[in-house]
Amino acid sequence: MEKGKLIGIYVLLAAILISVIGSVVVGGQYLDKKMKSMDKQMTKILEKDKQEDTKEDDVVIASEYTIKSTKKISDAYLQEINAGKDNAKKDDKKDDSKDKKDKKEKKIKLNDKEQKTLDMAKKVIDKVIKENMTPYEKEVAIYEWICKNISTGNTSLLSTGNDAEAVSTPYGVLKGHNAVCVGYATTFRMFMHMLGIECKVVHNTENYHSWDEVKLDGDWYFVDCYSDSENCNYANFNMNDDLCSRGHEWDRNYFPAAVGTKYNYAVMNAKPCDDVFKLPKKIRKSFEKGAKKPVAFNLGKGVDENTEWILSEMASKIQELVNNNYPADVTFGLIETDAQEKIFSMTVNLYNNNSNNGESQLSEKDQKKLQEAFDKAFSNYNGEGLNSEEN
Repeated sequence: MEKGKLIGIYVLLAAILISVIGSVVVGGQYLDKKMKSMDKQMTKILEKDKQEDTKEDDVVIASEYTIKSTKKISDAYLQEINAGKDNAKKDDKKDDSKDKKDKKEKKIKLNDKEQKTLDMAKKVIDKVIKENMTPYEKEVAIYEWICKNISTGNTSLLSTGNDAEAVSTPYGVLKGHNAVCVGYATTFRMFMHMLGIECKVVHNTENYHSWDEVKLDGDWYFVDCYSDSENCNYANFNMNDDLCSRGHEWDRNYFPAAVGTKYNYAVMNAKPCDDVFKLPKKIRKSFEKGAKKPVAFNLGKGVDENTEWILSEMASKIQELVNNNYPADVTFGLIETDAQEKIFSMTVNLYNNNSNNGESQLSEKDQKKLQEAFDKAFSNYNGEGLNSEEN
């Protein structure tokens, strides 16, 4: 906060103190009005300061990783694309010298690292982006490439010392294929800008996490590639404010409201279902096929309160079944579309069991000894202390 603003707040606090002292003489009713007025002024100052401090770029996340603009790189790419289109037109129509002079645009100059970033990004685009793709399809292609090819596994090694940029900038991410949340967010945004899709990097109010907000057909949606990187299951893909707020907090006065549902993955891929009691069988089939992406069902507009209770109970039963028997977790959601239809979605979150493949590092002898000690200590234990109200 700026020094001038701090002085203003101190002056306001002093005024409040004077009012409290003066209230002894003028009475409690005056004090109440004065205190309410001061409170409103203080709130306005703090809210204004918060809005002025919030920004998209040059924000430090987790006290180490800086969100940096990549606009220069994406602009250079778009300039190349437009130049290619202009050259193609020249084959069909000859421009006179005056038109050439008017159309000539100063080439964006990139430094060595920026040029290498652009070259790596172009290879990805050439690989996953096909002609005549819609903006949504392009977004999906980039999301899947990032989630499948960028890892969070070795970031603790790469981010030591002064090498935070190796996991927080598109250059480091595309080169090393490892990233922290800032690396995922800035790389995704760069790709979106290169593809002509409006996108912002969002950070939470406590400055320890970042993700993206993308604009499709006039509506904004939140995307968190970092949170989906382990499973690539679209759990945090194209969320509206309501869905995103279940696991994120951000400055809603600064970042655009996300109110769309059309391009949410569950909504886009929901299958019709006219009977909620048919859902368990349908969900069972999705498990058998390997439900790596959200499974969603369009229940139409006739979803009353009782139906929602049935869905809630069903979700609890499936959750218990999965938690008790498989290395996975299941989350459920009920999304209302722009057409006021209800979409029931299920997302499977697989646990990472790569470490030792679930096997103990203890020798067979130590395992047996530990088990005997455990059995001896807890064989007659019935929960004393854990369920006692005395503490």
